[in-house]
Amino acid sequence: MASPGFYEDRQAIRKLIDTINHAWLNGPLDQMEVTLGACFHENMIIKGPGLRELCRGRTACARSYKEFVEQSNILDCKLSHAEIDVAGNTAAATYSWNMSYEMHGKRRRESGEDFFVFTRDDGRWWAHWRVILVTREEK
Repeated sequence: MASPGFYEDRQAIRKLIDTINHAWLNGPLDQMEVTLGACFHENMIIKGPGLRELCRGRTACARSYKEFVEQSNILDCKLSHAEIDVAGNTAAATYSWNMSYEMHGKRRRESGEDFFVFTRDDGRWWAHWRVILVTREEK
């Protein structure tokens, strides 16, 4: 049986995921780092293919999203419904994605999954760790 706050926690995490994805997909660009910074834990880490660290820290992670958007023309992006598991002050969320975009004059199509870890700190949820898993890439 789920704990009393389980559904509220899942709803808060889903809202956080939606805020993160709305920020980079819909902007505005000049507010992106502020919006994402309000979602990311101060010790946020993003890892990419091969679990290679891409960035560390709230500011660097928010900037990485903005840099991707500045360098890309996103043509299409579809995100699945996130599956969220909560255990105390820690939660994990996964969802798949399909995206096509242009970068440096080349069109790319990728699909994969995002894996987030969230922590509850000072009474609120924060994105703390993200892994980007690219499962298919067409150039």
